[in-house]
Amino acid sequence: MALPLGHAVAGWSLCLLVANPKRIEWRAAALVGLLTVVADFDLLASFLLPFPAGRYWHHTVTHTFAFGLLTWVVAGGVFWLARGKASWREAGLVALLVASHTVVDYFTVDESEPRGVPLFWPLNTEFYIAAHPWFLNIQRQDLWHLLSWHNVRAVVGELLVTGPMLALSFAWWRFYPPCRRRQPGWPWKPRHGSRS
Repeated sequence: MALPLGHAVAGWSLCLLVANPKRIEWRAAALVGLLTVVADFDLLASFLLPFPAGRYWHHTVTHTFAFGLLTWVVAGGVFWLARGKASWREAGLVALLVASHTVVDYFTVDESEPRGVPLFWPLNTEFYIAAHPWFLNIQRQDLWHLLSWHNVRAVVGELLVTGPMLALSFAWWRFYPPCRRRQPGWPWKPRHGSRS
């Protein structure tokens, strides 16, 4: 599995492209980072349940597109309760950020059985993994493994993949705001007083 940093940076990139916020606030950035690691809350079950049952919880139900769909419905309900109306667009962004975790883990080396993530559960129970992963797995058996050269390479690799994604997303967000984005049939939005 990738580090929370890799998940968060991928989520920030996605949020800049899809949500196109008016400004970047640290609280919103923290919330986006948290939403991208919600799928790993199943690790709590792996610590709380006795071995071997706990070991098999991780990378299961929360690492599926169905879980992303469930978060869309739950987030829509939360927005409805909080505001008196459902905001399905914002709920969709929440679901997209949660589901991005599954996609990043799909592109991560996985050496534990079952390898990969069950993308299409409950429609099928097959686990999927990229033939050419972009991210190294994190070794976390003990402190020595956490501080290993392998994990340093994994962190650097995650930053080399997600860093340019974030830089390009930020550049797109910064230099092509919605009012200047190309409209169908127009190269730019006409300024006031200009002829169309």
